[in-house]
Amino acid sequence: MASIIKSEVALEIERWRVIPEWQDYAVSDHGNVKRTTAAPSTYVGRVLKPIITLGGYCQAKLGRDGPICTIHSLVMAQFVGPRPPKAEINHKNGNKRDNRLENLEYATHMENEIHAKLVLRVKPRGTKHGMSKLTDDKVREIRKLRKEGQTLWAIADRYGITAANVDYITKGLTWAHVK
Repeated sequence: MASIIKSEVALEIERWRVIPEWQDYAVSDHGNVKRTTAAPSTYVGRVLKPIITLGGYCQAKLGRDGPICTIHSLVMAQFVGPRPPKAEINHKNGNKRDNRLENLEYATHMENEIHAKLVLRVKPRGTKHGMSKLTDDKVREIRKLRKEGQTLWAIADRYGITAANVDYITKGLTWAHVK
């Protein structure tokens, strides 16, 4: 005889707040954005599909001619308040697509860096890495020299790195954070 297991599922109610600057849109504490009024070719209440940036953050386009805003900024502004001067928004679990209010907090840049290193175990990159032979300026020079037609090996000899490293730098596989 099979036993029946009962489980209770607590459904959390999604709270919505209208975005004051864009009255046609609302943001929820679950990190969703939706239309609140009808417009041509849209539906009232339709949750917008987020735009994912190269950095992994979720954005929403507010209106045809409106701004593209990061969803975590909208959630924090509507449910916590304006961003304090020099504050950043930290995703507590490290998942940039998790824009639930409970996963977000205002933090200083230093607090955000410490969180990334200690909690998320993010490794330092670029000049912050202790074994780095290059600086951001040297990386830019390497890319410029390669565009000018210098060989991988000539550039590698000049900077004391391997030709493979020069190739990775010019393709953006390493030092991608340097523009």
